[in-house]
Amino acid sequence: GVQTCALPICTNLFLGWDTGTNNFGDTNNNTFVGRAAGNRNITGKGNTFTGEEAGYWKTTGDQNTFSGYRAGYRNYNGTSNAIYGYDAGHYNNGSNNVFVGAGVDFGSLPVTTGSNNTFAGYQAGVANTTGHNNVFYGYQAGRTNITGHDNVYLAHFGVATDNHTMRIGMNGGITPPFHSKPGFRRAHSLAQHEP
Repeated sequence: GVQTCALPICTNLFLGWDTGTNNFGDTNNNTFVGRAAGNRNITGKGNTFTGEEAGYWKTTGDQNTFSGYRAGYRNYNGTSNAIYGYDAGHYNNGSNNVFVGAGVDFGSLPVTTGSNNTFAGYQAGVANTTGHNNVFYGYQAGRTNITGHDNVYLAHFGVATDNHTMRIGMNGGITPPFHSKPGFRRAHSLAQHEP
């Protein structure tokens, strides 16, 4: 239904059957649109959930945007996430993530806690559980990553044991410290850094 409260203090907007049902308070600045969107929200503030059961289990996390069927479905208390796509971030309870695409960082039970990740593409980071500070871009990019951190995969499935690694293309791989061989002029590269 539509939330009713005493104007002008009401700052929530809930549209849809069973939407925002458990919300406590009228001044949380939440917008939930779609059947059962934000259903379990209690005190979470500044959230925008659009789509059937988007943010369904969210209880206390703030400043999240979930858009799509079951986007951010089991994100209980994560903050500052932007999750877009069908079942994107389904089991992720982390914070500061950007997920774009169907099934991105779908995860598994028990809920996953990977944070500070940016995943874009169908099922990018689909198996990630606690991996953090990763960037995966492309169809199933990083699909084998479970706990790896500080990785960049562009159109690469990844390697389950990678940390601090960049892989570009299906057969590509660059591992730190990203130095050129002695005697060769160092090429300018985004991957280059000093040890």
